[in-house]
Amino acid sequence: MSLYKTLKVSEAKLEIDFEPFHCDDIGLYVIGKYPRLKYNGLAYSEDFNWKFHTISTIRLTLLNLVNRGIIDIYQTKIKHNYFFNLIRKESIEYELRVVDLHLDKDWFSVLVHKVINEVNYSKNPNLYKYVKAIFDKTIYKYGNYRNPSRAFILQILRQYAKKFDWIKIEKSKKYFGLLDDYSLNVDSIYIPRISIQHEELVRLDSKLFHSNVMYSDFYHQLGYAIERDIKRRINNNQ
Repeated sequence: MSLYKTLKVSEAKLEIDFEPFHCDDIGLYVIGKYPRLKYNGLAYSEDFNWKFHTISTIRLTLLNLVNRGIIDIYQTKIKHNYFFNLIRKESIEYELRVVDLHLDKDWFSVLVHKVINEVNYSKNPNLYKYVKAIFDKTIYKYGNYRNPSRAFILQILRQYAKKFDWIKIEKSKKYFGLLDDYSLNVDSIYIPRISIQHEELVRLDSKLFHSNVMYSDFYHQLGYAIERDIKRRINNNQ
């Protein structure tokens, strides 16, 4: 007998009825939306919702992997038994399963794809484990962050700036060199293509949220998991 045991009671695949469409480089979501983003060295100085765009980037990346037929999302019902079965609870969890081993060419999608495979080798994979691993592989695992969402998005921007010569992060000095200002500069010819593809994915995301009960629950649970991991990383609160 064990003090705590879990048992998977049932599972159901998230069925999404839509016509697949072409969407490359979803990791560029923020770049497509804000191709002239400006920020500086002060974590709390910008009027920009870093957490909202962190949650959106991760969720849209997962949705695009579903769109491309690379992963499936499963809702699982888990039974929890505590203190030798004296206390019993049930919870709804979500598992991400790779159905196509072909790696996407998008940098962030590749990272997420690898994370899913790694987490699925662990015991009882769930959304929080996926989210924690995504953050660990994007920003420094034991870093001390005033704003972990900001660090997450900026690291993604740096990675794409290294990959594409048409994305540049320009640095300038302010207040007699006391403060560094940064400007995202994306070659204008690429902006419409990126924006149109991402807008189509955003529309699908919104439609599913309002019409698919299971996706709506997944949407909320993923958001909670991301917020939970962001909170524990603030000021190295491990």
